[in-house]
Amino acid sequence: MPEPMDQTFADFADRTAGTFRAAPVEAVAVAVRRRRRTRRGALAALALAAVIAPLTLLSLGGRGETPPPVITPSTPAVTSPTGSPSPSPSPEAGPAVEVRPVQVPGVPPGFPPHLVFTDADHGWALLERCPADSTACVEDDCSQAGHTCAVVLARTEDGGRTWRRVTGVPSLDGKVINMYALDAQTITLHLIRERFLLTRDGGATFSSHRLSTPPKEALLADARAYGHEGYMVTCPGATGFEDGASGVECEREQLVKIGSGPVRPQPRLGGMPNSASSLHRGADGRFWLLTSPEREGGAMRIQLSEDGARTWRQVPVPAQASSFGLLLSPDGAEVWLTGDAQQLWRLVDRAWQRQADLPEESPPYQIVALGGGILLAANAAGVWRLQDGVFAQVPGLPEMSLNHLPDGTLRGYAIGSVWLSPGTGTAADRPWIKIQ
Repeated sequence: MPEPMDQTFADFADRTAGTFRAAPVEAVAVAVRRRRRTRRGALAALALAAVIAPLTLLSLGGRGETPPPVITPSTPAVTSPTGSPSPSPSPEAGPAVEVRPVQVPGVPPGFPPHLVFTDADHGWALLERCPADSTACVEDDCSQAGHTCAVVLARTEDGGRTWRRVTGVPSLDGKVINMYALDAQTITLHLIRERFLLTRDGGATFSSHRLSTPPKEALLADARAYGHEGYMVTCPGATGFEDGASGVECEREQLVKIGSGPVRPQPRLGGMPNSASSLHRGADGRFWLLTSPEREGGAMRIQLSEDGARTWRQVPVPAQASSFGLLLSPDGAEVWLTGDAQQLWRLVDRAWQRQADLPEESPPYQIVALGGGILLAANAAGVWRLQDGVFAQVPGLPEMSLNHLPDGTLRGYAIGSVWLSPGTGTAADRPWIKIQ
């Protein structure tokens, strides 16, 4: 689903997605597949996603034959922080944070890790060291600048306390790589413009796959990371991992069940760069499709299927938002909409009711619903918590993108680190683990 993007954002998406889930936005995955990854990191570039490609949807649940929501006007109960937010009423110490550095036996210091976790215990790290005295390495990929970077793959089974080197993988030195981790034993390495390497046994052995036939496991991992377990929206004939000049555009996308092919009948989907669709599948099996306007001034659409993608119905959306993201609590009991001007709505008794505005410059992929009427939202000032209609800053947490892992662990990606908060619940003081 190609999406027109500013070069800065495209470069950021290319070097981050696959290695970690920078933003649960379908257009981000497309940018990764259409351009090379360079691994320079800056969350400032992430904010472009909220302007350029604001479609988003997080994990959801909740089943039943509930009629479509209706739109009713309402007035925000409170005013959220804008500009420079006021100090938080939370305890000054903030949540407990345990720091776990990535230390791999036999690997000397100076290999910054690029991390991806599949649950609270299991994760993979790609460690890369490039020539430190090369200006070209600072400004561009060392491999593109004619240098060879040393690359090591490692894994953890205890939440980042200890790491071990993966020895069954062929040499990765000098490669530009995306990681697609499906579970504790399965990961696909996409060697850009070369091939795929797949392991199903924790790295003991790897099989090689042509670019034209990406492993099913890579597609499943990508779908899981973006919240549409087992399915993807793509152009006919696309592999799902196009990059550079091989990007595919089409008049009409299709919904595909990975490993089976296009679903029948097809829902109404977008196409071409300006009308792309974003799919998410809830834990209860429901599907939600967000489609951007097909013409200038047109309206966005939300479509919902509650019968395994066999039938679809359109869900009304607030007229006040020209673009939006959809958030759901882990159990699906709560549904939220975010607008393009920090607006926030919550679905209450089948009606969208306006809530407090989000903290300034909080992109949808930096917001997560915890349940119990509680949200976490991040911006340049840090992380904010919505409870009882009031946003308050959570001390000690940096700006990060947020989402839930399949086991319920809350995961955040900040510059140079991954943050994990295992378990479930909505407590403001839930502990965090910083892995760097």
